[in-house]
Amino acid sequence: KCLVENGADINAVDKLGRTPLMAAAFHGHAGLVRYLLKRGARIDLATNAGGSTARDFADQSGNGEVAKMLREAGRQRTTA
Repeated sequence: KCLVENGADINAVDKLGRTPLMAAAFHGHAGLVRYLLKRGARIDLATNAGGSTARDFADQSGNGEVAKMLREAGRQRTTA
């Protein structure tokens, strides 16, 4: 949060193309996922290695609450 609040790119990627939203989704950090979404994190980005999205990471790790949150966020953004 500190990095984002001080101007860091919320959609920055590591060498495998993973974003902070993907990491938060994989580890089931619902509060952080909610924060990143409110700050404009892109849910449509996919990794360079395998093409996984944040929702894929949540599904793979069994984080149903986070996966649901990402599905709902995706619906809201496509209808906005």
